[in-house]
Order: sequence, then structure tokens, then C-alpha cells
Amino acid sequence: DFDGEIEITFSENPYWSSARQNGDIYWQRIGTSAGKQTNVPAFTLDTLAKNNRLRPPFFLRLDVQGSELNALKGAKELLKQTHVILCECDIMDFSSINTFLSRNKFHFYDMPNLHYVDGDKLGWFYAVYVSDEISHVLPNGFWNSQETSSIIQLQLNQRQKILDANANYLKQVKEKFISRNNPCPCGSGKKYKHCHGS
Repeated sequence: DFDGEIEITFSENPYWSSARQNGDIYWQRIGTSAGKQTNVPAFTLDTLAKNNRLRPPFFLRLDVQGSELNALKGAKELLKQTHVILCECDIMDFSSINTFLSRNKFHFYDMPNLHYVDGDKLGWFYAVYVSDEISHVLPNGFWNSQETSSIIQLQLNQRQKILDANANYLKQVKEKFISRNNPCPCGSGKKYKHCHGS
């Protein structure tokens, strides 16, 4: 987010080296310890665009190991001429990135490449944003109005399948675990047949 020098901290694999300092949660989340540090030249995206005489409109792709928000803050002028942003987001950083881009008139559009950790926890993903300039690509509705009756029927069918599955599951649980003469699971102290089983 500024021109000058920044300190880069190396990781066990160079790919994960980051401007995030030793002790930052970033290092814990990637499961590696921070290594040695070195200073490197840094410049903003605005400076990059100006010095290279880049012409808009821009498609901006960011994957800078936890420094995406800082990079965006250094793109004040570039963002005014950017149509699409594809930004890698750690789930812990998404809220601040989303807030910043929303304030700069970008709309959340998609989340391709979801990456889960521990099997079922969202770890990181790529967030796609579009600017006000091309907001016509955003959906106006979930389906065409001529399809409404078929969509309603699909919803009714889905609801019935869920109700049938739940009823089947509850029947199996009842048959497996609840005998008429056992104590009622509600804790009343009565037999099941004289309580919730009546």
C-alpha cells in the first residue's frame, strides 16, 4: 500500500513467503514457521500501472499471500478503471477485503476454487468482484418468470423428499432405541408407552 521497502518473511516453501510478520496468525494457518526476513523494494499497483503506461479497463488478479488488502489499498486510481477483480481470500481476511471492495463500488460475484481444510472447513477461495461499470452482468433474478411454476414444483418435490427421509429416519431411530416399556427419552420418568409414545 506504499512505495518503498517492505519486509518479507520467508517460509519453508518460497511460495508461502509473505509480508506478514512472524507471530501473525497467517503462519499458524499455513502450518509452517516463519523463517528469516529480508527487505525488498515495493510499489503500489497505482505506481505499476502509471510507470508501465497500462491502459484500462483492467482485470486485476491478486494472490499475494495474505497481503491482498494492502495491495488493494495501493490501487486507489487503478480500481476506478478496473472492471473485474479475482482475489485470493483466506477466510479470516475475507470480511475486510469484501468491506473495502464494497466501499469502492465493487459487487461480489462468485467464489470459484473453494479449498477446504480438515475435510469440511472452508480455508481459502478466490472471490470474484465486478465494478459498477459492468454491473449488468449481475443476475436480476434466479430464474426466468416463465419457469416459476416448474420451479415451485421442484421446491415442493424437494420438500416432500426431505419430509419422507426425516420420517424414515425417525422411524428407524424409534424402532432401534425406544421400546414401549423403556423410560421415555424426555426424562419424565414415565414409561414411553404412557408418555410420548401414547
